Amino acid sequence: STRALSSAASDVYKRQVGEAYGPLLEAVSQRRVASFRYRAASDGQVRTRRVWPWRIAARGGGWYLLCHDLERDAPRVFRLSRIEGRVRLSGPPGAFEVPEGLDTDRMLGRSGRQAPMRTAVLAIRPERAAELRTRGKQVAEAGWAVSAEEDPRDLVEVPFRSVYGMGAHLAGYGAAVLVLDPPELRDEVLRRLREAAGTVVGHGTGERGQDEGGERG
Repeated sequence: STRALSSAASDVYKRQVGEAYGPLLEAVSQRRVASFRYRAASDGQVRTRRVWPWRIAARGGGWYLLCHDLERDAPRVFRLSRIEGRVRLSGPPGAFEVPEGLDTDRMLGRSGRQAPMRTAVLAIRPERAAELRTRGKQVAEAGWAVSAEEDPRDLVEVPFRSVYGMGAHLAGYGAAVLVLDPPELRDEVLRRLREAAGTVVGHGTGERGQDEGGERG
């Protein structure tokens, strides 16, 4: 049921992501500039980053911000568990545009042949996941029980190609977005959430190339 999926998603992502998640998701949704202090994996130095936040994605037990670094004027990937202190938002909403065709797989270090286009059916909480709403279209709820009174949802169809890449993207929304179809995409999102829940929050090891300095886009 959507209630069970929502509860599972909420529980696992809260255990894995820190205080950075909420403000960054707000920045992604509103397209506002975000700044934060970040401890680099390469040298352990903490530096302030100012970014255009494009997307949050989950991979390998970690959560990542896909963004454009304003100081370096280049795409970057930052691991959320390496962000220290508060995330601050500045400037007006709509300050930037997310690149058309942003490739989550490529930025997180996995690429391959282009798969055929498919459609994901998503149950999205009101006023959340603006980027997904822009990419897709809201549809009638015929055949889908998604609007429980205690957790209302909008039904949105969104095109995608890669189960792996789309799963990483959708997992970044936590309980705000539930996958109703296709089943393999739903399973991929839940797998990532459960994997993340089993990972102790911290700096981690073996993630070089996926966070700071490891841009792939």
